Amino acid sequence: MGETNQQGVKNPLQTKEVAERQAKKEKQVVFIYYDHEPTYKLLEDQLVDQGDFELVSTNQSEDAVAILGSLSIDSVVFINTAKSKQMYQLYEKTSGSHHYLHAPFFYIGECSHEEMGQIFANGHEFISSPFNLETFYLKMKAKLDHCTRIKNDRQIDLVTQLYTERFLEKMFHLQVANLVRFKTSFTVIFLSLYNYYELKTKYGLTIADQIVATVSDYIKSQVRDSDLAFRMDAEDEIAVILPNGGQTEAGYFVRRVFEHIPPVTTTENGEPLQFFIELSASIVEINNADVTYEEMLEKGKEALQEAVFKGASTIETVNDFQEPNVEKIKVTVIVEDQVIRSVLVNLLQRLTLEYFELDVQTFFDGEALLESSWHRSAHTHIVIMDDVLPKRNGLEMVHELRKMPNNEKYIVMMLSNRKTEEDVTYAFEMGVDDYITKPFNVKFVESRLKRYLKRLR
Repeated sequence: MGETNQQGVKNPLQTKEVAERQAKKEKQVVFIYYDHEPTYKLLEDQLVDQGDFELVSTNQSEDAVAILGSLSIDSVVFINTAKSKQMYQLYEKTSGSHHYLHAPFFYIGECSHEEMGQIFANGHEFISSPFNLETFYLKMKAKLDHCTRIKNDRQIDLVTQLYTERFLEKMFHLQVANLVRFKTSFTVIFLSLYNYYELKTKYGLTIADQIVATVSDYIKSQVRDSDLAFRMDAEDEIAVILPNGGQTEAGYFVRRVFEHIPPVTTTENGEPLQFFIELSASIVEINNADVTYEEMLEKGKEALQEAVFKGASTIETVNDFQEPNVEKIKVTVIVEDQVIRSVLVNLLQRLTLEYFELDVQTFFDGEALLESSWHRSAHTHIVIMDDVLPKRNGLEMVHELRKMPNNEKYIVMMLSNRKTEEDVTYAFEMGVDDYITKPFNVKFVESRLKRYLKRLR
């Protein structure tokens, strides 16, 4: 149990530490404003014994106003045994704020029938003394669990109108799927508002929200239609996904954002205020589909903390996920002539290809391929075959491959003795991707293969 300071605040917490704990879901913060010490002590003992909550409390009205206006609170408890109008008015003001839209409120003690009706109308709990402490704890736990589910389901942040961090995870997995399919890297940028928590502590939640909202609007004006911006659970952080951009492009974007941040203009008690905001950033390029969301987030946050430590306008980069995956490519050689088949297999086996692994199979005719399970996979599949084959000729095989649902995976290279313009044109119309006349130069075939593989990256 914390000591009481001269202002009557128990367990005063630094706002950055509160935000970090809440972001990590370590403990939920409960604020208690009370006028009756014995009731508070019973409640404190019950909640502390359970170990689920971080408690902040006061019996001073000025401190209560300051705490509710600056800290991030998960649940609010008013203990009002003396029917204090001032305490009820603070309840009305706080419960009407969008900061506490989904926060559970508990009003313990005495109030008028009109006030009680309003508390119930707000969907909050009114509890008269004496009350069962275990029942109170179970109610609070259930309501906080319900509010957590609402927050987790919410995709738009109420203050900034940016997507939430939960949606960032969904979009990250979508981008990884696109990376696998289209071989296009993407970048996640983390931005931190420099000295945000000092401003929040000094000026309160309302002005802090105006600062974040203004910066968020500015960032939205800088991104492309295909980019996505998110407000993180840590209040001073914003993330941006650049779906088709690497580290270099992300660096240009961040430096452009740093150069033109607009000042935030507002008022406090009728007096004009102007804030000049600075940012720090980290950049995480993703070019490897094996990275998890948790790994990306951890590295991105670590780099962001390093940038904040070094000062405003600092950019730190994460290079852990830039190495592409090794992609498995199936290669089928369908050639009746054993000598030519051996020449092609030797060529494929000695190819040195960065980020590709070739899995080679040979068949002496097309029927054997169709009867096997070799063609039943989603891997990119290069087929090198003669136009003249036993049982089915090459063009018949092309027709069968192009009828398959995932026929785009096939890259068909046809070997042929036919050299007329009509023969070549007909082969391309049937669906071949390349046409190589015999006798062929092995180096020529090698260069064609490398060209196709280069396009796959």
